[in-house]
Amino acid sequence: MDAVIRWILVGWIIGHATIGDTALNIATLPLVLGGLVVACCIKKTIIFGMFAILLGQYHANTILENRLQQRELQPSTQRVLVHVNQINERNQQIVEVQRPTGNVQWKAILKHDTLQLGCFYYLEGDVKPTQSYAVSGAFDQEKWMLQQNIMATILVKKIEPTNQVQPNWIEQQRLKYREYLQQQNFSQKGLLLALLTGDETLLSWETTNQFKQLGISHLLAISGPHVLVFALMMSWFLHTVICWRFPRLYETYPKHTVLALPFFACVLFYCAFVGFEIPALRTLITTALITLTLFFKQRFSSFSIVIASAAILLLYDPLSVLSVAFWLSYGASFILLRIYQTIVFKANSTWQEKVCTVLMQFIQSQGKIFLALLPITILFFQQVSWLSPLSNLIAIPIIGTLVVPIEVFAATLGAFAPRLSYPFFWVANQALDALVWILEKLTHLDQLHFIWLNPWQVVCLSLAVFILFLPKGIVPRLWAVILCVPLFLPTKTLPFNFAVLDVGQGQAITIHDQNHQILIDTGGSYNEEKFSLADKVLIPYFVNQGVSRLDEVFLSHLDKDHSGAFPKLQSHMQVQRLTTNERYPTPFEFCYAGQTKTYGDTLIQVLSPTSAVQNPKERNEKSCVLYITHHQQHFLIMGDAGMQTEQYLMQAYPDLKVNVLVLGHHGSKFSSSIEFLRHYHPDIAIASVGRFNHYGHPSMEVQERLKTLGIPLWTTAQKGTITFTDTSVNFQRDTKRWLQR
Repeated sequence: MDAVIRWILVGWIIGHATIGDTALNIATLPLVLGGLVVACCIKKTIIFGMFAILLGQYHANTILENRLQQRELQPSTQRVLVHVNQINERNQQIVEVQRPTGNVQWKAILKHDTLQLGCFYYLEGDVKPTQSYAVSGAFDQEKWMLQQNIMATILVKKIEPTNQVQPNWIEQQRLKYREYLQQQNFSQKGLLLALLTGDETLLSWETTNQFKQLGISHLLAISGPHVLVFALMMSWFLHTVICWRFPRLYETYPKHTVLALPFFACVLFYCAFVGFEIPALRTLITTALITLTLFFKQRFSSFSIVIASAAILLLYDPLSVLSVAFWLSYGASFILLRIYQTIVFKANSTWQEKVCTVLMQFIQSQGKIFLALLPITILFFQQVSWLSPLSNLIAIPIIGTLVVPIEVFAATLGAFAPRLSYPFFWVANQALDALVWILEKLTHLDQLHFIWLNPWQVVCLSLAVFILFLPKGIVPRLWAVILCVPLFLPTKTLPFNFAVLDVGQGQAITIHDQNHQILIDTGGSYNEEKFSLADKVLIPYFVNQGVSRLDEVFLSHLDKDHSGAFPKLQSHMQVQRLTTNERYPTPFEFCYAGQTKTYGDTLIQVLSPTSAVQNPKERNEKSCVLYITHHQQHFLIMGDAGMQTEQYLMQAYPDLKVNVLVLGHHGSKFSSSIEFLRHYHPDIAIASVGRFNHYGHPSMEVQERLKTLGIPLWTTAQKGTITFTDTSVNFQRDTKRWLQR
């Protein structure tokens, strides 16, 4: 019966993993296949497992539908009553919007003002819907916000406080610790606060990036060690009091029964203190299950407890399955259990031998965890730090056995005698200084590496790793080796592909023909250091396509929205040739009318400009205008060129055939004149624009011109990434339910 329940729970988890889909997707295929292999070995569980999958999928999609209905779908200006129940994060605050139909959470962006914790305010400002870039492999901001239960963003323009105050005691305590550490002269106050309460407000960008580059960002999350250290400390104190004042209590009840409930209560308190983050929730649920087994005197395997913990977490919060933290947290727990179940001490072992055995297992565990989580890391991040096992070997003992216990003790002591806590925080700060110094040395040795595997290669790698961690005898290890073969095979020749990527208010177009990859413009955010379009959108897209080299990049001109992402892109991908309309800091060549280049069956012709840019004011009008021909398909890409360039094109190339026109200047009213559109009369016009952009692109004037001439208009804001092949047209927007408009 235990096996039946176990695989029902596995089916429940698999069902949640398919959230938003009507069928199982590639990301969960290894898990599904693994579950079915085991189910086939235990025939009784097949029906129960399949039923659990369907039930889990229904539960997850029901919650998803309810949450989707709470989203703001159109930009607006609103005045709303909000309650501040969380401490702020730099210049933003999560607020609870009070509504008769039910309260929802919004992210409030503040310029200078701050909102007081526990108070009610009337906020007035511009409300923006959550949105993502609809590009394969790109970071899904919309999915992340849904998982966090944030339904919109409001850019606050006016704040009106009310007289109502409803204090949140736990958040106030977190705020007190932030204010206390902020006032001290500690060099690592950001790390001290993050490791104590999960509040990353004081962390510098350099520290956050350093932890990310070395693959140890997970140590910044409040997880099992933090929670258990506090619970163990308080339980030890309670045990000391009992031994001192009530020693006969242990004669009546077993020690573990007496301490179990206080221990669980401490875990619950700390989890509430840090905001019930997923790793902390995992510890809370697991502790609750173990406590119940103690009281009811039942024995379950460690694997069953971990699976039950994950299933209960999904019952409480089904959308946590969308979080990377869920998969990494439970994946690491499973691997640690598999490792430490194999620890066997020899008879009559000395304590020194036992310590050596545990240390050796700890060292081996980091390599095994790295290998086991490699497919998940590649799937979600497309990046890997090869120094991650070494970084964890150094950082985990310092943080887990030194910094966190000292901090927790200092914070507990500080609740009663704040002045006595300073020396302990100082010691923890010194330990972190030493750790950061070591990490800086490691950072110079290696950086994050993008892993260029397509989805099917990730599936093969996942299955190979899964087989390696199965108990011996179930599946031959040779199968894992065979499954790794596709990782080293050359990428097969792909058919023609012309894609206008959804990069928001900007432009990026890719052309693939046989083994050649061309990129026309890169898009770019207003601050590439804060949000890198290259890291979050372009490189993940190319990784998803299995493309690691660009034969040529055309930058139509050097405006931020057309070229801003290129420097970061060039630092991670090999670019054979760069062509642009004005001087660039790295090796390049000018584009000029008359240039022709052939890649496979695709011909690229430069139609304009006739000369390089001499004045920054000419940048738009002298954009590189490209004409792409593939068999009977003809694409005209205008960059930001306006009506002046259009007049030149009609005179110089009067007989140009145009099937697809990528509108100049994103559909601005100063481009795409009625004469130009009538002259070439494309079959389709495309505007590469951001949703709800404040420029109003594509302009109403251009839309009217196209409507008058009967030319269909497609925009990346509505269609997402628009892809043309030899035989079809595809839209990325339709692939996920939370991206549907």
